[in-house]
Order: sequence, then structure tokens, then C-alpha cells
Amino acid sequence: MSLENTPAKRKREDEEESLPVALAQVRSGIWFEDGNIVLQAEATLFKDMLAIPQPLTAQAKLVEDCAVLQLSDSAIDVTHILRAISERSYAPPGEHVKIEVLTAFIRLGRKYNIETLRVEALRRLFAAVPITLAHYDNLVSLSDPHLLQILVDGHKWTNILSVGREFGLQSVLPIALFRCCQHIQSLSDGFTHNALRGISSDDKLLCYSSIKRLSFTQASTTNTWLTAEDIYSSCRSPGTCKLARSHAMRVLFYPYGSLIGLAQWSEHSSVLTNMCELCKAVAQSAHRKGRQEFWDRLPDAFCLPAWEELKKERTNVGSFYQTSRE
Repeated sequence: MSLENTPAKRKREDEEESLPVALAQVRSGIWFEDGNIVLQAEATLFKDMLAIPQPLTAQAKLVEDCAVLQLSDSAIDVTHILRAISERSYAPPGEHVKIEVLTAFIRLGRKYNIETLRVEALRRLFAAVPITLAHYDNLVSLSDPHLLQILVDGHKWTNILSVGREFGLQSVLPIALFRCCQHIQSLSDGFTHNALRGISSDDKLLCYSSIKRLSFTQASTTNTWLTAEDIYSSCRSPGTCKLARSHAMRVLFYPYGSLIGLAQWSEHSSVLTNMCELCKAVAQSAHRKGRQEFWDRLPDAFCLPAWEELKKERTNVGSFYQTSRE
């Protein structure tokens, strides 16, 4: 199935024209006056300008003298693809796009070899899912205007996780799994399947089993500033500062242990008021180093390859995108 460069014409004005009884399907909004083939996905018909791969047979279904090509794809996915091809304003680069649209671009872009759409979708997805701590901090602080333009709009991390699994995109898995674990921990009623609705049973079990491992990891990395008393040897009011750190620990981890291995130092400002300035500086330095170590160890918590290996997945996509834009 090849795509022609014929410009798209306006849609039919008479949208109410009935179809043959044998084809009592729903007509989509993508219906062109000069289309020469009708695509059928599920119960939806699309009339577009596509080259027919083989001559018509006597048994071929016709709608308005156009051949009907039945597709096994979902009507929603086909709608996203055809609108992207025929409407320049649909999901343009630099604007927000929903995860459902990206999924359709990747799924059908790969199936029908529409590389431009597939790679653009991957580029947007990778921009919204960090692979370095600096990238993560830019997204959290929203300090990078470029990243703001290509974030996935209104996504849930369960959706990102499902996309990563479906298309074998391992580089999005560590942070997606971590976010799912955080969501479980944030629920006051403890573990619940509703927190991970839409992902596989295997990934649910992986999240449940990884929470304890992540808790131990953050205790020995990001959160060492709370318990490593030896680093505060120069403090001039050790009793007061130690009580302040004990108070901070109670606030951060009571009643449920929180997964805060990637929390920024600024998020702890409210619990540091009684620590001296010297201890605050020492604690912040320990937090910064430990947080980087926690990030480095995050893939291993989910039995995934190290970040350096995962980054290779994105290198080829970036190279293709640059080449295709030249």
C-alpha cells in the first residue's frame, strides 16, 4: 500500500448519505470527494486516495464505486494516522499530543513503514520520559521550553509503561516503573490493583516486589544525610541538628514509607528549619551525590540493563530524525 502525494480535498458535504445495506458501517469524518479507495477498520469506513495493490476482482466490495480494503487495525488508530497524513495541523511538531496518538503513530508507522510518523512519535515520547537525571530535573522544574512543547499531554505513567512493553522500548521502563511504584506508595489504603489498572500482571508483581528494594536503595544513597552522623562532625550544635534530622525523618516517612529517592533538595526545605547552616550545606551535598547514585541504580532495581545500554535505543532514533529533516 503506497501513499500518493495528491493534496487532500475538502470532505463531502452530504455526510448523511446512506451506505449499502451489506455495509452498514459508520462513515468516518475522513471522507474525500476524489478518494479512490475505502478503508474499513472495525465498523468504520474511511475514503482516501491510496493506490490499490492489485486489480479488483468480481467479488470485491464497492462503496460509491470505490474498492473496500479491510484492515485489521483499530478504527481509532487508523483515524490518527490518516488525519496526520492528510491534515498538516494535526499533531504538528512542537505541540502537545496525547499518548493515544503517539501509540497509533508508533504501532501503524511500524506496521506500514511510515517512518516519519513513527520516529516523530518516538522522539516526543523520549523527550517526555527522561534517561538522565538532568533531563528528569528539567522536566520536573519545567525549566526547558523545548521540553515543554513536546511533553505527552495528560499521560499516566501506566500508559507509558504499557507503550514501552508493547514496542520493546526499554529506555522508558525504569522511570515509568518507578512512578508506578510511587503511586502505590502514595495510596493511604496500601497496595491496590486499581493503582496499576491497565498494565500486565507481571508488571504489577514487579512493582510490588521492587518497592522494598527501592526503599533500601534510597536509604543508602539519596537519604544518607538523614542517618550518617559522621558527616556532621563539624557541627557546633549537634544535639539540636540531630533532633531536626529525626523530625525530618518522621515527617518524610510516617505513616507510610515514601519513595523519595528522586526528590529534589528544595522539596525538603520545610523540614530543615532547625538545622544549622553548616549542617544544611553538608546534608545538601550528601543528598546531591546520593540522588545521582540512586538514579544510576534505578534500572537495576527492575532487572533492566544499565542506563548506558538503554541510551543506545535512543541514539538511532535521533540519527534518523536528523537525517529525515535535512
